[in-house]
Amino acid sequence: PVALIQMTLGREVYGRGYDTLGDYLKNGKGDMVGMATFLALSMSMGYAAMSIKDLLKGRNPRPVDDPRTWAAAFVQGGGLGIYGDFLFGKYNRMGGTLSGSLIGPAANLIDTAADLWTRIRTGDDVAGTAFKALVDNTPFMNLFYTRAALDYLVLYKVQEALNPGFLRRMEKRIERENGQTFYLPPTAVL
Repeated sequence: PVALIQMTLGREVYGRGYDTLGDYLKNGKGDMVGMATFLALSMSMGYAAMSIKDLLKGRNPRPVDDPRTWAAAFVQGGGLGIYGDFLFGKYNRMGGTLSGSLIGPAANLIDTAADLWTRIRTGDDVAGTAFKALVDNTPFMNLFYTRAALDYLVLYKVQEALNPGFLRRMEKRIERENGQTFYLPPTAVL
């Protein structure tokens, strides 16, 4: 199966007649049209996926004229895989750390526990962080057809009760970082 994937990818990326990068470099007559097509389609599909996810979260799609949007679409489309996450400064799309990306989900749990322990010792906001950790680690909580309803009916209210002003800060952060607004703001359901 690896050889088949390599041949197919090589044929698409390096042009017809070349199965591997070695063949392409040896002969030097291939074109990069396949690679450009792959990257353009990957970026387009990444933008479509981001837009659908944003609509399900109650947000308007990201602005098309913002270069940050296309960088995020490129990463979302999988054009660079985990290397794109590192290149664009994100270790993990779910907010994980570098160790969690390299080692796996157990490291994320350890990082979360260490963060909670530090917050307990320093007297920081423990309740809101603990609630977020609980929600993030609850099975089936991120199903696209239930998460938006849970957010607007229950989770936003609980998060706001545990950490007053959280929703307003979240809306401002999303507007600042992504240039997005909400068509149904979380603060409207309080």
